[in-house]
Amino acid sequence: MAKILCAIMSLLGVLLFSESAYAAGCGLNHTKIMNTLINPPKSHDLLFIVAHRGIHGTLNSSLYKDTPENSRESLDNADKECIEAVEIDVRLSSDGVPMITHDTNWGRELRTTDLKSGSCCFDPYHNAGYNPAVNQTTAAAASQWVVRPTTNLWGQSKWNEKGTTLNDMLNHYKTKGYEFIIFIDVKDSPAFGKAWAEVASHQMSDRVVLKIAANVFPNPEDLAAKLRTIHYACQCAYSDAAYIKVMPVYQTSDIAPNNAFGSGGGESKVVNSAMLWAEWNGKHASEKFVVGVETNIKQRGKILSSTILKVRDYVTVANFMPVIEDVTTNDGNYFRSDATCCVKLESYLYNGGSSLPSDTADERPLLDFVKDHVTGNYINMITTDNALGLAQSAAQWGRRNTVKYFR
Repeated sequence: MAKILCAIMSLLGVLLFSESAYAAGCGLNHTKIMNTLINPPKSHDLLFIVAHRGIHGTLNSSLYKDTPENSRESLDNADKECIEAVEIDVRLSSDGVPMITHDTNWGRELRTTDLKSGSCCFDPYHNAGYNPAVNQTTAAAASQWVVRPTTNLWGQSKWNEKGTTLNDMLNHYKTKGYEFIIFIDVKDSPAFGKAWAEVASHQMSDRVVLKIAANVFPNPEDLAAKLRTIHYACQCAYSDAAYIKVMPVYQTSDIAPNNAFGSGGGESKVVNSAMLWAEWNGKHASEKFVVGVETNIKQRGKILSSTILKVRDYVTVANFMPVIEDVTTNDGNYFRSDATCCVKLESYLYNGGSSLPSDTADERPLLDFVKDHVTGNYINMITTDNALGLAQSAAQWGRRNTVKYFR
């Protein structure tokens, strides 16, 4: 009898441990996720979803309404919800430290902690209060401010987190044992090298992808040349070009004439750049650092459509799905910009004048727009603040096969 009880208790222990491990990581495997991202299935039966700034408070969900964006808690939420990837944003502080923040100013994301003196909070709706620039603030100063929820600017998150460095965030990831992968959206080019140095020092090159505006490196050879001179990842003969993972980002404005992609207008020069990236891995067996290409197409069949059609058979093709951020109106069209509120997406439409194509609308927030491009096999990765809602929709489209590819 004692042996039977012992066996039952042992079995229960195994089951409890298994359930705990599954709940903590959902059975995800970062190696499978990364390999699938680099080599997307030809069957087109998977939509890769990236939780933009983690899973935080948005108007689309009340479940995590008190979670700040770009926070440790937002990563924890992504782990609980079995999302395969999270995107965080990085800018440099005044003393050159990679900080986790999206905007050029701290106002939207942080508030001072000295509430008794009435110093809370910056008001983005009236552009009033203390709103220092990220690149004019030291990392030590930012670490004294508490991060606030996205949709409850005067509230307080459960974790009561403070301004976070990339080093802190990566340490948190490793301590918690997460298995999702991280995209780092490098907001200014000087931060790229320092962000990569942090990733390499944490030995997370197999779990992290660095996103960078394509006009910084129009040709992947430009990046490779820099990487071949550094050895952060292994401190060995192999250069960092053998370890880093990168995704270039193209915007509709990249068709403008006489820019980093070359002289003259039109999309052909953008297509040429994107193809250099798309074909890189196949031509450089020891330097396979391209995980995909993001092309922020805003309308069906318009600017960047040619680019997508050209590269989709080679690499993962990503797009961004914005979610409204203005909580003061019911208009449903307003988004914040650099900590101040509020602008419509139409404010960012590219105007090509009389000689080049122009954006006439931004359809990216529309689910039908996303569905058309996903089920039409044009795009197989979406970064969004509404990761949970999109995951449900993707399942209905037959594109949410994470068990098959990620576990």
